[in-house]
Amino acid sequence: MIETSMKRYRNLRGLLAIWIVLGHCGGYMDIGSFLLDAVHELNLLCVGIFFFQSGYGLETAAEQKADYLKGFLQKKPLRLLLIALFSGIVNTVIQVFLDRDYEDVYEVLRAIREFINWYVWVQVLFYLIFFISAKLIRKQTLRLVAITAAVLIATEILRHTNLGHAYYTSGLAFPAGILIAVYREKAEALLKKQRVLCLIVTLLLSGVFAFLTLRSHDHLIIAYAKNLMCVSAAIFGMILLSMIPLRGKALEYLSEISLEIYLYQFVAINASATLLKTLGIKKEWNFVAMTLIGTMVLAVFFSFLRKMIEAKKKKPS
Repeated sequence: MIETSMKRYRNLRGLLAIWIVLGHCGGYMDIGSFLLDAVHELNLLCVGIFFFQSGYGLETAAEQKADYLKGFLQKKPLRLLLIALFSGIVNTVIQVFLDRDYEDVYEVLRAIREFINWYVWVQVLFYLIFFISAKLIRKQTLRLVAITAAVLIATEILRHTNLGHAYYTSGLAFPAGILIAVYREKAEALLKKQRVLCLIVTLLLSGVFAFLTLRSHDHLIIAYAKNLMCVSAAIFGMILLSMIPLRGKALEYLSEISLEIYLYQFVAINASATLLKTLGIKKEWNFVAMTLIGTMVLAVFFSFLRKMIEAKKKKPS
């Protein structure tokens, strides 16, 4: 049941990435948009679901594949960083083409580094935490405790930096995904008996934690309420998808290119904003349309390029 539900969840990754694109567009427009502001409010949940799926997927793969950790650092964190770095290079090239002037090579390198989104750095951190824990700890339950503790420590450290709240408000969804993977059989038994009740409870918890994020003025409470809102909402979605069949070639394809959709949205946002500014045109719904189209074109092209390069690497020499 849960494995089927998580497969359906993965098919939603592309749509979730597109949702995030729309949410980000509202912050760049020259006019206010209640609709896009509302969409943006749920961006955090979308990212939390990504972390939830990542934790579940890593733990499940480590459990099922004896040599899963072999080459892990190259296949996961390094690969993600390289893909993100390349998107930063593409962004810089496009900005130069649109007449953006960089003073020297150091400014170019800084622009590329700063372009890498916070999500990438946090996901890389989670990969490293998982890798070290899996290397040192064989027992799943003990490893879950260690990873959860590490994520909590990272959350507290990040909470006391000036990096921004995005770095520490959804991370607990990662060990939550691992929790579901470790106790998959018990979770399935519970859902078979009390699926509707579990659905209601997780929905109510999501609402309670959302209320706390809106009403509280304590930064500590807000940070962890947002984290727990992501956890409960992610589990709610998992339970809901166990009841709703969700498949299709279009969804599967969007899921495959979801990383490129997420990364290249910023390339499209910057290009659209620069182009409209150059033409003296306000960023309104034309900006949203340009960003969406640009994001999808770039995502399709660079995902194709990535798959082609990765396929060549897998071929025996």
